[in-house]
Amino acid sequence: MKQIESLAGYTGAKGDSYFWMDELAKEVFGDNAKTCEGLIAFAYLYRRFGPPTHGCDDHKEIAAYYLTTDIEGLVLFFTCSASPIKLCFGYMRNSGVLYKLPPRGSEDPNPFQLECRKALMDAMRELLEPVWVRDLPINILGH
Repeated sequence: MKQIESLAGYTGAKGDSYFWMDELAKEVFGDNAKTCEGLIAFAYLYRRFGPPTHGCDDHKEIAAYYLTTDIEGLVLFFTCSASPIKLCFGYMRNSGVLYKLPPRGSEDPNPFQLECRKALMDAMRELLEPVWVRDLPINILGH
């Protein structure tokens, strides 16, 4: 997992008919998804990945991390804020991924959509891997 270099050709959301990212975060992190803040997670992300390469502006975003997943063209993003972490996650996809997803409004997900869901959740789980801040290990939850 690493930061992506360019967002050119990517679109995404924090929730849409393909993936509701707050629901995925609740599945991965349990009640911590509602109680851990995104600003605490920022310390972890900064220590693990360095300064964010995208996602800062003068109005809305303090910082955002766009991280690779196991599927080429599918990116997990995290916008650092004082909100619970379940509200900080989103995803981006390029056209190669979008064309493999079922048409919007389809009732049943296709196998590729399920594969993408798993890749996004696996990427979230990978953020539970600790890094060291001074002599303390922390993960995205601050634990």
